[in-house]
Amino acid sequence: MATINDICKMTGFSKATVSRAINETGQVKESTRKAILDAMERLNFRPNSLAQALANKSGHSIGLVLSDFDGSYFGHMLKSAAQVAEKTSKQLIVTDGHHEPEREKQAIYSLVDRRCSVLIVYTRHMSEEDILAIQHEVALPIIFMGRALPAHRCHSISLDNRQAARQSLGHLLALGHRKIAYFGPQPVTPTASIRMETYQTLLAQQGSTSEEHWYQCSSYSIAGGYQAAKRYLASGAGCSALFAACDTIAFGAMQAFREAGLTLPRDMSISSIDDEEISAYISPTLTTYHQPMNQMIYYAMDLALNLMDGKSTPFESRVFQGELKVRSSAIPYSE
Repeated sequence: MATINDICKMTGFSKATVSRAINETGQVKESTRKAILDAMERLNFRPNSLAQALANKSGHSIGLVLSDFDGSYFGHMLKSAAQVAEKTSKQLIVTDGHHEPEREKQAIYSLVDRRCSVLIVYTRHMSEEDILAIQHEVALPIIFMGRALPAHRCHSISLDNRQAARQSLGHLLALGHRKIAYFGPQPVTPTASIRMETYQTLLAQQGSTSEEHWYQCSSYSIAGGYQAAKRYLASGAGCSALFAACDTIAFGAMQAFREAGLTLPRDMSISSIDDEEISAYISPTLTTYHQPMNQMIYYAMDLALNLMDGKSTPFESRVFQGELKVRSSAIPYSE
């Protein structure tokens, strides 16, 4: 990895001159600055953003990386973070990773380059190894959300996905349902893997062997849920209930079931995870596990503010739990 000394050797300028050009903290001739910037590009030099921030006395910006900007889930997160930033007179700089691990990394580095003082990163797709490598590489405090990570290695905030799936699916089982479909993403992320694994485990414990078409792959979206339900119906159907990995999947599936002539919840009971606001107002109202997103983002922002102030904040893996909201979309099984 290139250093300031390498730039000095290439350009012939002193370390003080190179530092002033990089940090923009003093008088540097334009020709000198251009030569230094050209050398930085040739050497693929990445400045130490923490040193830049200190040199420029910047300490008022919080970087927020979301997996994506779509949907109310991340919309609520962004709104809550913005409210805290406004109240505390901090600047919130937001970007997203488009649900791709490489784009998530690029988003992090873009905020590092913009001299944020602390980062909050919601990641679904980066591996734990990549996350911990970035934690080691980036000279900034980082709070990771959406993942339970080793408590001695970094700050992380997550939902207890196992409990969420157990309560949502367990409610259907308690109502007597044994043939239960599952619509959710492929198990390639920790969240998706836990929800799928919990579905398989709980059904097996009840002596129910699921058929292949009971599981339909779906993105976390209404369209994904709709298409998953269409494929399930075309493949033979046969279940009395659906466990959806999130509310938006449930919304799409409900529409597809209605179009197929099913009456909800008589012909298909449904439960899911998230508790989006509209879940309590659709028909039938949706039984769903409430995810305490506001509490989680407020906790993250409070931790970020403490880190910005230089307060002692030991690494911690904070796992939040919610509660099941029992509504009218799931009823007892009957022949």
